[in-house]
Amino acid sequence: MLKRKTTQFFFGAIKLLIAIGVISFVFFRVSEQEISVDSILNQLDTTSTISGLFLTGILLFTVLNWMLEIKKWQLLSGIVQSYSFAQTAFIALVGHAAAIITPLKAGEYTAKAYYADAGHRKKISFLTFYGNVQQMGATLIFGAIGCGIFTYYFYYEYLAYVVLAICALLAVLWGLKHVIWNIAAAFKHFSVDRIRLFLKTTPRNIKKNTLHLSLLRYLVFAHQFYFLLLIFQVELPYLLVMSGIFLTYLISSITPILSMFDIVLKVGIAISIFTFMGAEELAVLCATTLMWGLNFILPAIVGSILLGLFSITTTTLKTYP
Repeated sequence: MLKRKTTQFFFGAIKLLIAIGVISFVFFRVSEQEISVDSILNQLDTTSTISGLFLTGILLFTVLNWMLEIKKWQLLSGIVQSYSFAQTAFIALVGHAAAIITPLKAGEYTAKAYYADAGHRKKISFLTFYGNVQQMGATLIFGAIGCGIFTYYFYYEYLAYVVLAICALLAVLWGLKHVIWNIAAAFKHFSVDRIRLFLKTTPRNIKKNTLHLSLLRYLVFAHQFYFLLLIFQVELPYLLVMSGIFLTYLISSITPILSMFDIVLKVGIAISIFTFMGAEELAVLCATTLMWGLNFILPAIVGSILLGLFSITTTTLKTYP
């Protein structure tokens, strides 16, 4: 009885710490930014192209983005343990809330593993890692495309060299894939031999479908960024804007930085790229901050609220709709 109460108190304290951490994180990041709600509203007032339907569409991009992420996790986790869509949504959002306040998104691995059966937790942790690798792969693919488009617009005479450099880099990465897997596996404390065996036994259609979902999810939030830039009157050719978005995510993804400083990095990169293209700094700042809020902070708040409202454990999750 005492052990049960101690366990309940322990996980209750974890929930409280996560909720406080998320709230503190949001307050810290917003107060640190050189931007306010008034500046965003003033920028919105400068355009007459905005309608309620258009803004609703922007929010629907966020919903679609996370629905794709939830479906992707449902497919991956279903390899070892089946969840309903509602259960998967709970786990994914709580994991995201834990990830943003822990170094290297360690909280995501812990949260997702916690809601799995004890015998499946190592596999669930690896599947979390594998899903993140797939999303990173989508970032690299579109980042390479963005690099080529950017070069075509501004440094056309060097386009052939850039294409060759990208191809050479991809070839090197492919050739060193075993070395990269060894480093990554050691970093996350996974056995390389077990990883190879697990991947061989993973259904090919699952790996293919989750990769497709990663690519589709990338296109969804990239176009949400594009439409936000349109709202703030960044009037540049479609392909040029998309190349800037692709480069922003590529550079920010390969730059080692704690999650809590992600917005600072993205804003700095986006401003550097888009002002070079001729966009106004405030417009880029507003669009990037809103993207961060809609796709990073809003889901984390939802996840922390779910964690606080529902006392769900490994056992009770199975009865969750």
